[in-house]
Amino acid sequence: MDPGRSRPPMTDTQTPAKRVPCAACGHTADRLLYVGTDYISRRSFPVVECDRCGLVQTAVSPGDASEAYSEYYGQRQSAFEPITNWLRRRRVLRLLRTDKPGAILDVGCGRGGFLAAMRAAGWRVAGVERPVPGYQQLWAGARLDVSTCDWEQTDYPDASFDVVTFWHVFEHLPAPHEALQRASRVLTTGGTLVIAVPNIAGAQARIFKARWFHLDVPRHLIHYSFDSLHPLLRQHGFTIAWVGHYSFEYDAFGAVQSALNVGCRNQNLLFDLLMRRRSIGSILRRADTRDLLDLALTAVLTIPLTLWAVPFCWVTSWVKRGATIEVYARKTGP
Repeated sequence: MDPGRSRPPMTDTQTPAKRVPCAACGHTADRLLYVGTDYISRRSFPVVECDRCGLVQTAVSPGDASEAYSEYYGQRQSAFEPITNWLRRRRVLRLLRTDKPGAILDVGCGRGGFLAAMRAAGWRVAGVERPVPGYQQLWAGARLDVSTCDWEQTDYPDASFDVVTFWHVFEHLPAPHEALQRASRVLTTGGTLVIAVPNIAGAQARIFKARWFHLDVPRHLIHYSFDSLHPLLRQHGFTIAWVGHYSFEYDAFGAVQSALNVGCRNQNLLFDLLMRRRSIGSILRRADTRDLLDLALTAVLTIPLTLWAVPFCWVTSWVKRGATIEVYARKTGP
């Protein structure tokens, strides 16, 4: 898609819910919550809930899910990325309660900043990531060991890592049981699993519904809450050690962009501009009236919405209804 080309408006057309097998319990998930729209392709996808176990997932075919990444990454280099990696390293080391470095695997490691931060703390590091153009050079320059494949295709030795992390990656995986089984296999007994995901039971998801920034269909295949994630972890021999309900990187920006989505035809316009999938210059050159209105609305409201979003996210995280959840679990079983 041409980044400068105007996109058709998002609609909330009630596409009939598809009957899909629940990824957690195998029961049929067909209770329609709402219809989400991919802000890149403009295609609509039902978001359905299992009436047996409560897991929420996107009704999407594997082909549609894989194709949705072709324009997803943009030029993703957030100014907050070094801060985010530092905060993640600090939190992991604090919660592990050990001064002895071990081996860590980051699934969906992106540009590799978190791995580099952990290596600087003395850890042996490895990563898994899709073969994203431009990332291989970054990994090579940083001398990082990254496997360019899907998590399901990896073949690490048993008990080879003390920590396995999924930083906003687990919701992209189609089969949580297989993913957790593989994570358990490569972890040492007593090792730590870290999973951070958007919270479908959070206040932002409840308020903004199909226009919630972190819904991100069809790339987010499964939409977790703590109540749906915890049983999965327990089934695979993990015991919860700590749960967080706030993310510096995701919560406040998600609230701002979700609120802008309510008034803008161009969904996730601010995010597109930050990721350089679109530019202010291209919008001005096209001189499309609605695009210009969306740009003006974004420019005028971003700062006021940020001033609202910060305390809003603090309060919602305090009552355990933040936009994200971060779970640390110990491997205590097979």
